[in-house]
Amino acid sequence: MPDRSSLAHSGGCVCKLGPAVLRQLLASQPAAGPFERRLVANETSDDAAVWELDDCTCVIATTDFFIPEVNDPVDFGCIATTNAISDVDAMGGRPILALAILGMRLGKIDPEVVARILRGGAEICVEAGIPVAGGHAIGTPEPIDGLAVIGTCRREAV
Repeated sequence: MPDRSSLAHSGGCVCKLGPAVLRQLLASQPAAGPFERRLVANETSDDAAVWELDDCTCVIATTDFFIPEVNDPVDFGCIATTNAISDVDAMGGRPILALAILGMRLGKIDPEVVARILRGGAEICVEAGIPVAGGHAIGTPEPIDGLAVIGTCRREAV
């Protein structure tokens, strides 16, 4: 078992808000829709949304990121990336591309460590056969790594 991260107050899925908290936060938001092509969304507390393009094909979209749960930067990148891609798999889909989500405390984390986090994620994307086609990076108090992943599936596979 890898050492727990010393870079964050908690790590992995432990840092996420639970479904009950999210339902409370979203309860007062204005309703949009109904969208007949939206097959999976907030109502089911799934990690990915599914949109029907036509009678056969659906698009799956997810974002998943968290703060480190391990000290090794490559392992952190691998874990965060695998976790994000698995959201598409869980919906019955095949990932087709990803966008990087990165947050680092500027001046506190060595750029080589950040490069190793990104390398871990890139290795998993190569294994999955998908490109990291862009992304966004910001300065944050604690490290954040993950992906927005787009995938596709057949309607009957959802």
